[in-house]
Amino acid sequence: MGNNLTINKILISIIFIAFIFTAIDGILHFLINYLEIKPGISYFTLSPLSTYMLGKFITTIIVGIIILFILSYTNLSKRGVIFYFSIILTIILEIRYFYYDYTYNWHVINMIIHFILLYIISLLILNLED
Repeated sequence: MGNNLTINKILISIIFIAFIFTAIDGILHFLINYLEIKPGISYFTLSPLSTYMLGKFITTIIVGIIILFILSYTNLSKRGVIFYFSIILTIILEIRYFYYDYTYNWHVINMIIHFILLYIISLLILNLED
């Protein structure tokens, strides 16, 4: 996989992944009452959901580039890279939310949703490059 991913491909792929992931996740948090985002740190007086989405988008891009760059130099198959990319990024994203007063079930559901979304979106985006 390492030979197929240049830094430009990684950057473009991560931006697309982050955009689609953040958009779908934001819609789910908006529509599913149980997954409502609690008020926390609010930047630029945005709503809690907007702040959550902005943070997720930026974090996904920055951390995603680093993870995908490192994984691109392993001997993992493309699906292996996508799996580990998705699971590592999901865990890092979820660590941020432990500082807020969410229930255990909220974290579990949120992590499952994040992993599934990231894995499917990454699989689709990164397979388009072949």
